[in-house]
Amino acid sequence: MDYYIQRNLSINASRQEILINIAGSLFGSHKIPHPLHSLLAALNKDLYISPCMHSLFKIMDLPKGKISVPLMVCGSNTDIIVSRFNITDWKNYFKSKDILWLCPDGHHFFHYFYPDKVGKEINNFWQNNIE
Repeated sequence: MDYYIQRNLSINASRQEILINIAGSLFGSHKIPHPLHSLLAALNKDLYISPCMHSLFKIMDLPKGKISVPLMVCGSNTDIIVSRFNITDWKNYFKSKDILWLCPDGHHFFHYFYPDKVGKEINNFWQNNIE
């Protein structure tokens, strides 16, 4: 869930408490692979430099468009940061050989927790697109 949404829903919660909640959501039931204080520092920094509607950049959506090479879009069914809706929206730009693959679990870091599954899907994609 977006920091600013949580901030509005939890008026009494501190920035630190919200970031701890987000850190837990990023990894779900998986163990956070780095010290929590390092992750919280990165999330705090991200609030200042990320191109989102609440940052100085004021970008609502990053532009999408036709891509000439084969495109594979990957995501996770359990990601709360890049929702399934956001991922499937890419289908509007797909060509015939483009694919969408959703990892069943792994939250925002599905590629970290399931590198073999992700690698297999990427290899299959490239094998099917070599001409």
